[in-house]
Amino acid sequence: MKRDEEKVAKMLKEALPSDERMELARARVLEGLRSASASGQVPNNDVSKYTPNRLYWGIAIAALVLLSIPLARRSVTNRNVYAMVENEDGPRYRVAAGQIVATDVWTRLTVTLPDGSRMEMRPQSQLSVNGAADGLRVQLDRGGIIVNAATQRAGHLYVDTKDVTVSVVGTVFLVAAEEPGSRVGVLEGKVQVKQGGLTKMLLPPEQMVTNPLMELPSLREQIAWSRYAKEHLALLQLYAAPVVAKQVEKPVEIAQAQEPPKPAQSNPPTPASVRPQFEVASVKRNNSGSRSGGLRGGIGRYSVTNLPLSVLIQVAYNVRDFQIVGAPAWVNLERYDIAATGEGNLDNNQISGPMVQALIAERFKLVMHGETRDLPVYFLTIAKSGSKLKASQCLPREPNTPAPPNQPRSTFCGSITISGASLEASTQMQKLADALSGVLQRKVLDRTGLTGDFDMKLRWTPDLSTPVNADAAPPDGGPSIFTAIEEQLGLKLESGKAPIDVLVIDHIDHASDN
Repeated sequence: MKRDEEKVAKMLKEALPSDERMELARARVLEGLRSASASGQVPNNDVSKYTPNRLYWGIAIAALVLLSIPLARRSVTNRNVYAMVENEDGPRYRVAAGQIVATDVWTRLTVTLPDGSRMEMRPQSQLSVNGAADGLRVQLDRGGIIVNAATQRAGHLYVDTKDVTVSVVGTVFLVAAEEPGSRVGVLEGKVQVKQGGLTKMLLPPEQMVTNPLMELPSLREQIAWSRYAKEHLALLQLYAAPVVAKQVEKPVEIAQAQEPPKPAQSNPPTPASVRPQFEVASVKRNNSGSRSGGLRGGIGRYSVTNLPLSVLIQVAYNVRDFQIVGAPAWVNLERYDIAATGEGNLDNNQISGPMVQALIAERFKLVMHGETRDLPVYFLTIAKSGSKLKASQCLPREPNTPAPPNQPRSTFCGSITISGASLEASTQMQKLADALSGVLQRKVLDRTGLTGDFDMKLRWTPDLSTPVNADAAPPDGGPSIFTAIEEQLGLKLESGKAPIDVLVIDHIDHASDN
């Protein structure tokens, strides 16, 4: 038997000089020989009686099978294996310490570590796995992962990016590495985040960014790409449930924690018992018949002119119209004027969020709750022809800081202007997706994987006669917004479904003038 194994190994070495291929083919051929021996095809378990023709055929078949495996899926050595990688379509391969694992714009991978931890890699991500003095260490170079960390009997699981280290002993969390910095969010358990000389503990559903200029989408949006999104959402709902029960959960934002401090991206939910309220407020019906209106907020003041209640709810809870469910038709028809003042130096975020929430609840007897529903969405992806976007030379500016005199707002990063059927921006993909959500009246989720700010100009022909539909032909032969996005930006909107947060109206009354 030993002599036959040596002959097979020699022939494989000559036919397949790669050590990696030889090892795998040799193992497959010998396994076949032993199986044949056990089944009686080779009498007396004597492999030496296996005919040369059969042996050569076995080698040839093993070689063909091996060569049919795509190069990207061939394993490295079987020594020091740190992870098992699985493609969405099933094939698996092993990863050794330090080997780079990367996904392209279309691919998602699942990486299973020896301790049972599971990592999901979103498209356009890159990482490697190594040993640590007290556990395992994942180096995330770019992109994002969702980690379901197994309970560590001893030591820790670490995830490193260029500017942060996350350590856990058993939890579910996400990490994203982008050009401006990193994001960390917790779905279950707790994680320790170290940035420079600072260490912070995060609990669900908290998140943080390492750069205060970075956007911080809700956790629900950040996990929507996962094949296990429903399981992750169930974890989030466990922690959000007590807040929803009090009818103060803001359905598109999760409580945030971040280091260093970052100005709020939207109005944080506030328990009813501690909501700041306006000292004086007047709410009156506007029967002018005019279609124009507006709102203004300032230090301690809030003013609304001729706006429907639906707009006030959207502003107060930072949701789109399509995220309000169960509202009667009059909330879009009746228009109101509001003049309110508050005590102290309350900023605009406090006024337009919790204080307006309290005002609506008091004057309109609004009762509602938050839910997550599978709704039609558009996924913003890169078109097959490739992105046509160019990196912006926009100027960074601290949020809520007035622009310098004579400096146009459009020159700053994050600027976006929509006028009629045109859009101009110098912004990130997430903000573009948010803007398109308003135009299309359907949630748009960024799946491009692109980071940084880009200059964009978009022109399209609106179809006002029918609801927005990717298949609807635009009037006058001009490009629809779907065609324009692909031709002018090199991006694409693809229809799909995803879990989206909504506000469900349980009760609401007309407000009397007061």
